[in-house]
Amino acid sequence: MTLALVVLTASQGGYALSQLDATVAPYRWGLVEWEVSHFLNKWRYRIREAMPWHNPPAKEEGLLEAFFRLNQEINDMERELVVVRDDGSKSEAEAAEAKKEVEKLQKQRSRLKPQVEERLEGEISNILAKEGFESRIGLIWPPVDVELVTPPSVLVISPRDVIARQRDIKLRPGLEVEDRESLEDEIFQEQDMSALVVNIGGIATYPSIVTTNSGLRHALVTTAHEWLHQYWFFRPLGWNYWRDSNTTTLNESAANLAGRELGERAYEAITGEKIERPQELEEPRDTPEDEFDFREEMRKTRLRTDALLAEGKVEEAERYMEERRQVFLDNGFFIRKLNQAYFAFFGTYADNPASVSPINEELKRFRATVATVGDFVTEMSGFGSYEEFKEHLTALEAARGASTEGSP
Repeated sequence: MTLALVVLTASQGGYALSQLDATVAPYRWGLVEWEVSHFLNKWRYRIREAMPWHNPPAKEEGLLEAFFRLNQEINDMERELVVVRDDGSKSEAEAAEAKKEVEKLQKQRSRLKPQVEERLEGEISNILAKEGFESRIGLIWPPVDVELVTPPSVLVISPRDVIARQRDIKLRPGLEVEDRESLEDEIFQEQDMSALVVNIGGIATYPSIVTTNSGLRHALVTTAHEWLHQYWFFRPLGWNYWRDSNTTTLNESAANLAGRELGERAYEAITGEKIERPQELEEPRDTPEDEFDFREEMRKTRLRTDALLAEGKVEEAERYMEERRQVFLDNGFFIRKLNQAYFAFFGTYADNPASVSPINEELKRFRATVATVGDFVTEMSGFGSYEEFKEHLTALEAARGASTEGSP
């Protein structure tokens, strides 16, 4: 998940046309072009829906389940077609017939998609209204608006001698692995920079882009996450998204925490399934000695990599990361490439094991001081920097501590 609204107003002219721009140009994704082509989609649908001859594509009952089941079926068939193409296990006629079946299912999905988007928007809006975000005239600003399509990929670039998210470039979705690795290798060789092309679950364009490939629960959580970025876009927290790395991490980690809570409440409302949430501040569970602890091992990897880079041992750090990637692979965790750019991107999310930031724990402590997730979102919106947030949390906890000590 990443923030695109800021890009619409932040200057992109600071970068002169460079070798990097030329290298990336064939793969770039156009934000402005996407906005122009998608911004009015919902209004066109709503106008068409209001016409007397409009025939809804499906009954409301079971709509979401049908859509996400259909989406999974399409994904499975598309993967199978790739395997068939590579190993030649089916004749051309059989492969063509399978492709026609996929296209048929894709058309069914397209007919369902507008209704599904409306339902997701409505469910998240209902939760937001309960949290106090609805105006006196019944409006939520900005309105929840989502487009269920594959998000662009993100090319993340970091220096090799330090882990830092120096630049992000949006690339068109669906890039083949060969194209990703070719681009990363070219940047490494020509720019002496660490690069990684990553998939994301959503992006805060307007409407938000949200993937459907991880199921209903993930789609709801991501929709809520991206709406939070849009809400904060009009407030100090969003204005200062790019102020520094800690403030960026504060934005993304707060959106993760609150977006998960809002999205899971919507999921419960839809499915009736109760989600068991662990106590936010409880100690992590002990992992059996014979069980590979991904979070702990990734954190160890990050800390050791940071230490090697601090000593100027760049190539040793890169060899170490590759060795560790193999360890993760041997234990069932596929990571295509583990490098400085990997940690620069995933480290932005303080609840990710690739992060060494204290911000996630600080946000949990702050969440515990307010009654509702709506209060959390509203309070967070006023912080213009990580330093402001940290000072407020420190003062708040000091005051509470003094109050506790003074009580009989």
